[in-house]
Amino acid sequence: MIPLQQNPDDESRANNLGLVRLLFAALVVLSHAPELIDGNRSREPLTQVFGTLSLGELAVDGFFLVSGYLITRSYLNTRPFSAYLVKRAVRIYPGFLVASLVCIALVAPFAGGDLSAASILQCGVRALLLLMPVVSGAFAELPFRT
Repeated sequence: MIPLQQNPDDESRANNLGLVRLLFAALVVLSHAPELIDGNRSREPLTQVFGTLSLGELAVDGFFLVSGYLITRSYLNTRPFSAYLVKRAVRIYPGFLVASLVCIALVAPFAGGDLSAASILQCGVRALLLLMPVVSGAFAELPFRT
């Protein structure tokens, strides 16, 4: 019987760093949830203990630390540099477009956003250009406006 060959990429991905990043992202959401209600940060778990430090801040730092490691490893393993840039764009751009379009089409209407054709077109163009697509009027009642 011929043994199955392992893909070398499988070994490099079997490091559970994706799970660690998911945990950090979930901690950021958990940390910001109480603050979104009225802008009061005092209900956040670590802020209650330390007064200044938040779980979200630690989680963001951890997320970026792990992500930076993975991106650097990808850069060092990909030659030439143009291939690395294409690889990053192919990984980031589709997800950004889908997330932007979902927010424009599904979230903004429930958040009180302007749904005129011009506003939606402007948001779509901004998303295509990798600019933040802001739907005017959406989430206007939140304490932290953009």
